Amino acid sequence: MRKVIPNPYFESLSKEITFRLDFHSIDYYKKLGEPYGLSAEEMIYRYLRYIAGSGYTIDINEPTLAERQT
Repeated sequence: MRKVIPNPYFESLSKEITFRLDFHSIDYYKKLGEPYGLSAEEMIYRYLRYIAGSGYTIDINEPTLAERQT
């Protein structure tokens, strides 16, 4: 049997964060994950990874900091 070697880069590859979500959003991701047996937390994690990897940007209809300072 092979000996498991811990990944020395694990800490630099991920970071635990906390943010608030409304109940409607949590319920949405919970229902989205149910068919796959995944939690809302896992679905949010996967969705954020997908969005970050795709290069998608959202138009929030707000001026940027640079635009506000001019």
